[in-house]
Amino acid sequence: MENVVDSCLHQWTVNIEKMSELVDPKWRDRLKIKSAIQDPIGGTFVPTLPWYHASFNEDTDEDVAPEQFRTPETFETYARERRIATGILTGHAVKFLPGKPDPDYAASLASAYNKLLRREWLSESDRLKGGVLVTQKNPEAAAAEIRKYATDPKMVTVLLYGGGDLPLGHEYHYPIYEAAVEAGMAVTVHSSGNPVHRQTAGGIPEHHVSYDASLAQNHMANMLSMVYQGVFDSFPDLSVVWAGEGIGWLPQTKWRGTRYYRNLEQFSPSIQREPHEYITDNCWVTTYSLAALPDELLVQYLEMVGVENVLYASGYPYWNADDIETLPTLDAIDRKRILRTNAQEVYGV
Repeated sequence: MENVVDSCLHQWTVNIEKMSELVDPKWRDRLKIKSAIQDPIGGTFVPTLPWYHASFNEDTDEDVAPEQFRTPETFETYARERRIATGILTGHAVKFLPGKPDPDYAASLASAYNKLLRREWLSESDRLKGGVLVTQKNPEAAAAEIRKYATDPKMVTVLLYGGGDLPLGHEYHYPIYEAAVEAGMAVTVHSSGNPVHRQTAGGIPEHHVSYDASLAQNHMANMLSMVYQGVFDSFPDLSVVWAGEGIGWLPQTKWRGTRYYRNLEQFSPSIQREPHEYITDNCWVTTYSLAALPDELLVQYLEMVGVENVLYASGYPYWNADDIETLPTLDAIDRKRILRTNAQEVYGV
């Protein structure tokens, strides 16, 4: 199949030396120091998690140089070989942005990242598209950043990492959603995994496996926060893509969200529709990371989620990346929806 849209590619765009020339002048010395000691993650965004390096294939037995994932040529080759017409870059090191305590510093880093992404990754590529990275710690700066790229055809979504100080349904975040709707951009939410704020019910677990297996809780809590706190009533045209945690968590979230709303409506905020309706009409999920289950079970999951609400994503080059062949056997129409049509409608690509 031609014209596949891959909704989740994790490129490494952070170049501290170059970013130091793009941030607000008061932050330049901080970044230059980090560049000089070759410590691009630890202490620049937040401290590095002890097992973080495993995410980017540095632990593989194969002959893989991590530096290759810092060049757009590698992603161009990957996309071309897999018949991907459009690949949406959703970042890598920037997932720790919500952990930065200084709102102005976080906003300056996001702006510098967007400039580098646009200049060095997107300018020469017909296949690659970007997301406008914003920080929820500074909603007004985030809204200004979105409006800056609102008419840029290479920037097709607003990139927001969860796990901040407040759940995403809080009205504090409304300037971000307002700007996204004005720009006609979907908001793509990733679970961030930053070690400063609580990512799971138990905080940061002791083991990588506990952490990875539990991260979908971040999406579940933020989605229900947006539903119950009336975000989709205030912004009925807002589209949100919940990326990076697969599809298996969504049926339970829809069911529990609606069941307890019906049972406890008198104790619930006033919303205009039932929770499952907002999730169906305003929310999408990505196939990555797709559970290694038999075809028939994956098809049942897709039916429960709704094929119209699923976008194909590989998650390349993470260790658990999926290829197109990972998808279960589907009829031609449903396969086309997941691989192309849904993303074209959500992202306008």
